[in-house]
Parts: sequence; C-alpha cells; structure tokens
Amino acid sequence: MIGIFDSGSGGLTFLAAMKHRYPEWSYLYYADYEHCPFGERSPEEIQELTIAGVQKLFDAGSTIVILACNTASAWTLRKLQTEIFPDKKILGVTIPWAEKAIELGLKNIAVFATQQTVKSRAYAQRARILDAEISVQEIAFSGDLVRDIELLLPVHNCCSEGDFSELMKLYDSRGWNCDSHEWQMLTDTYFWDMSSVLAKNTQGIILGCTHYSYLRRPLQRLFPDAVLIDPSEESAVRLYSYLIGRNELFSQIQKTGQIKFL
Repeated sequence: MIGIFDSGSGGLTFLAAMKHRYPEWSYLYYADYEHCPFGERSPEEIQELTIAGVQKLFDAGSTIVILACNTASAWTLRKLQTEIFPDKKILGVTIPWAEKAIELGLKNIAVFATQQTVKSRAYAQRARILDAEISVQEIAFSGDLVRDIELLLPVHNCCSEGDFSELMKLYDSRGWNCDSHEWQMLTDTYFWDMSSVLAKNTQGIILGCTHYSYLRRPLQRLFPDAVLIDPSEESAVRLYSYLIGRNELFSQIQKTGQIKFL
C-alpha cells in the first residue's frame, strides 16, 4: 500500500490526485486530526508527531510513505530518510513544485504556506538549488486558514471510504470544485490584501500547504495572471515516474483499488 500522512484533510488532496490517476492502487491514509494544524507547532513537536504517524503507516503495511503535509515534509523529511527510517522509502511534497516551476521557466514566485513551513526556508532553498537566479517570496498564513478550510469541507475527520467518496464529489479533472460563495469569501478574507501587490510581477504561485489546494479555483480568480502550481497534483504525477524507475518497489504496491484509513 501507499501510505499517506497528513495533519488533517490537506493530504486528501494528494490522495484524490492519486486515486484519479491510479484508481487500481491501494492506499492507506492517516491524519493526525487531534494535533491539526501543524503549522503553529514547534519543529520538535512536528518531528515527534510526524515520526509517530509514519511509524503507524509502516506498521500497518505501507510499502512507501508520502508526507502529504508540507510542514511535516519541510521539517522532518531528511531526518526520517537518513536517521529514523533509513531502510524505508519516504517522500514529501515540497520538491515536485520546484521542478515544475523550473520546467515552466518561472523566475518570480510567491509561496503561500504555513508559518513553520516558511520558517524552515525549504521552498526557497530547493528552488535555488535548481536555479540560483529564481526569486521566491514566502508568505506565511496562520493556522486559522487551515481551520477555516477544514470547517468548510463537507466531511470532517475523514475516516472511511464513504467519507472520502463524499469529499470526492468536489473533485474533477481540473482539481477541486470548491467554488461557492463561501469558498470565495474565505479566499478573499485571507488573500485579497496581497492580490494587487503580487499581481505586478509574480509569475507563479505555489500552494505550499496541501489544505490550500481546495482554494485553487477561487485563488486563480483572484490571481488570474499567475500560474498556480499545486504540489498535490505535481506530486501525484512525479510519484509514478519515481516508482516506475524502481521495479522492485513498484512491484510491491498492491492493486486492490481500496482506500483504508487509520
């Protein structure tokens, strides 16, 4: 199974992207709703909670684990890969966006992310490894944005295939259809003040928290001239390329089409 870890419902955007592209694969999802959002917690807390969540996924039979929480990925991925689970396969969602931005030739980028993701500098550092001339402006948002997104979702504390199927009614080939008046109002509340400033020279906007993927359509309306890059979608595309190049790992992925929740 492909294990997916998140602090809440943000990682479901990655699960949806995976299920849409690879419906025959088997998935195991674990969300630490009790401690959501992670973006306000200390790096030590984030690491402790993420290690515990990843351990649960491996214990339950995951072949590979994806950190679908950008904050967890930014603060713990390297430690998990090299120190805690060196013999396991763990990936995060903070790298694919940078590769996509470079492919598109974007030079001026804004990253919308949580406070702790911005403090980690993970996005700026990754971008400049690939392109030293790229300009990355990281903009932090409080945990209230994540809480408000969770409250607007039709399913709270998704913990079954039935819950996920209900949530998937908002998803189609263009992403999340969270485009009602309530979703637009929420987006305007948090992002309106910066729309005129960013519109002047920002070529691309990175949704640096998987929760923000739900806001893709209203954000695109607010920033019509910017290319929006959704790491949930990009990670789903690039995970296949990663796995297909590793036949032994790829062959271990079950193909029952089931989604299980811890």
